[in-house]
Amino acid sequence: LLTPAQQADIDDALKQKLEACYKVVTDLEAAKIVSDAIAALPATPTVDDIGAIRSAEEAYNKLTDDQKAYLTQSEVNKLNAAVSTVSTLEVGYVYGLIAALPGKDTVTAKDRAAIEAARTAYNNLSEAQKKQVSNYSRLTDAEKAQRVNLNAATLEDLTTLPGIGPKTAQAILDMRAQLGSFRYIEELLHVRGIGQKTLLAIYDLIYVD
Repeated sequence: LLTPAQQADIDDALKQKLEACYKVVTDLEAAKIVSDAIAALPATPTVDDIGAIRSAEEAYNKLTDDQKAYLTQSEVNKLNAAVSTVSTLEVGYVYGLIAALPGKDTVTAKDRAAIEAARTAYNNLSEAQKKQVSNYSRLTDAEKAQRVNLNAATLEDLTTLPGIGPKTAQAILDMRAQLGSFRYIEELLHVRGIGQKTLLAIYDLIYVD
């Protein structure tokens, strides 16, 4: 018969073995999820595959070194190649959004949504990718040109501003008619329906001239 001390030694050994087995199973399951994600990636990625590839990359990066060891070199190479392709596709996508923007002399308030979409897409790029967007100045020119001149804006122009509906836009026009012209942007705070929060939201989108 085993002594209590011997039984305790065996119990500890079994516990350690079970914990080691559990870790192996957990690592294999985590690696399998990433392996399946990589297997589902197309051989020739397109813009439509960006989400899936970035998701697979994120999942791979979350693996521990022990978990990554269960992936084959072929799988890792496929993922790296897909990520490299996606990086180029993302730059091309942003370049296309910017290229589609009107020139600075033809920008109107109606172009704001497209300009904001291009800015958001550009900001989502890595610093290395941003350096590859060769037409970035077209975006900044469009952003400057899209600002609404409070002293020349129409009702339609004003309603393109966030938080400004037809009623508030008309109130702005009425205030302008009363003043003759706006001298400062802050004068909008005297317009009913415009508070500090709304003014802050549109401040960079308007100017007085």
